[in-house]
Amino acid sequence: MGLRHNQQIGAFQGAARVPSGIIRGGIGVFQNTPGAQLPSQAMSSTGLASGVQQITCVGSAAPTPDWAAYEASAANIPTTCAGGGGSTFATGVPNVSMFDPDYAAQRSIRSTLQWSRPILDNRLMMSLTGTYSLNQNQTGFVDLNLNPTVRFTLPDEGNRPVFVQDTSIVQTTGAVATNDGRVSALFIT
Repeated sequence: MGLRHNQQIGAFQGAARVPSGIIRGGIGVFQNTPGAQLPSQAMSSTGLASGVQQITCVGSAAPTPDWAAYEASAANIPTTCAGGGGSTFATGVPNVSMFDPDYAAQRSIRSTLQWSRPILDNRLMMSLTGTYSLNQNQTGFVDLNLNPTVRFTLPDEGNRPVFVQDTSIVQTTGAVATNDGRVSALFIT
């Protein structure tokens, strides 16, 4: 929308006359479609015997890798942790993923308003733009099986909370035993 015409450009006569100010604006709704990996993860991580299963072995429970044997045959890949999995650092429980009943695809409502006008005797154009975006239904993950009891904090890291016992942390690597910080030891997430 032009408000009124500005004077001609001072550099030469006959140049196009531009409006003294221009206002532009728009508004729109932009929506994503959910990626195929979201429902496929929930379909494969059911917690049932037919769903995805995994073993987690950290620290002393981790088997010593034999890469040549693994390459020779997939049957040589370990299916239990070292020592049979009876350690704090071993677990073989299934993953569980699910959707909140209120799940909806991501979307945002965006609006833009721009004002521009010539300056310095029409030699330059100055613009001021404002954008507003209302983001809705942003995807997030919540671990419903996390036990929120703080076992201790790390003072050197701003008192960051730790949700497992210190005996459930491999001292040499910082790896954490997955079962200790869980509400139910029957599932990972």
